[in-house]
Amino acid sequence: MAFRIRAQETQFTPSKATAPVKRKDYLSWLHDLPCIIDHTFPVEAAHLSHAKPNYGHFGRGKSRKASDRWALPLSPDRHRAQSGMNELEFWRNLGVNPYHVALVLFGLWSDKGEDATGEAMRLILSREIFNLEWRT
Repeated sequence: MAFRIRAQETQFTPSKATAPVKRKDYLSWLHDLPCIIDHTFPVEAAHLSHAKPNYGHFGRGKSRKASDRWALPLSPDRHRAQSGMNELEFWRNLGVNPYHVALVLFGLWSDKGEDATGEAMRLILSREIFNLEWRT
């Protein structure tokens, strides 16, 4: 019988040091990518709101969005759907771990800048970055 050890999630109080990082250059790059669900253009930068400390996402502060590292390219219709319902349910229904996808895209851009566009498009269109078991 296998046992799974699960890290206990703790309460986190944002401080000035954890203020969201805004990266207009990253958001501009996201607009060059297709929607991660529909593969269509144009896209909007959809920020993840729900905190997932095990991924390093501590949620939104009062009256502000999450850091831009937690933005994903979504078509306007998908972005409205994501914002208009339970966010975790939206992603779970699609079978996508958005935290994993956001970290992969931000990591590619951080390492390669604009040169990451081709690799990011390949990962999105092949759905390779979605092949991760979804866990709540």
